[in-house]
Amino acid sequence: MATNTQRAISPVIGTVALLIITVLLAATVAGFVLMMDMPTEPSFETTDEPDAPTADFSASASRTATTLEHVGGDRLDAARVTIVTADGTQSWGDGEIQEGDRVSVSGDVERVEWSDGERTVVLAEFGE
Repeated sequence: MATNTQRAISPVIGTVALLIITVLLAATVAGFVLMMDMPTEPSFETTDEPDAPTADFSASASRTATTLEHVGGDRLDAARVTIVTADGTQSWGDGEIQEGDRVSVSGDVERVEWSDGERTVVLAEFGE
């Protein structure tokens, strides 16, 4: 028969073994969590400049003129839009350019540009 001292050792060994397993498991999980890359906050640069507009244009040419049509994108101030042709530059006109507006210009159109006085953005290019 087992004595009282022999019976008390078995539960102590079981408790110590469970504690060791728990500590090892916690250390393993903590190691994986600490090794993961934490996402960084996105940095946004703020500028005082408004965004340049975007717009789509289509061009259809006849023998003497090219018709441009604003087919999508932002509304534009016509005073800031320049049509560059093989013969020079032409203005769109006055007012606001919105989807569906058309203008006819003489010559072959190379590109449509928008400018705010400090920067120029090519909105559309037409070429061979």
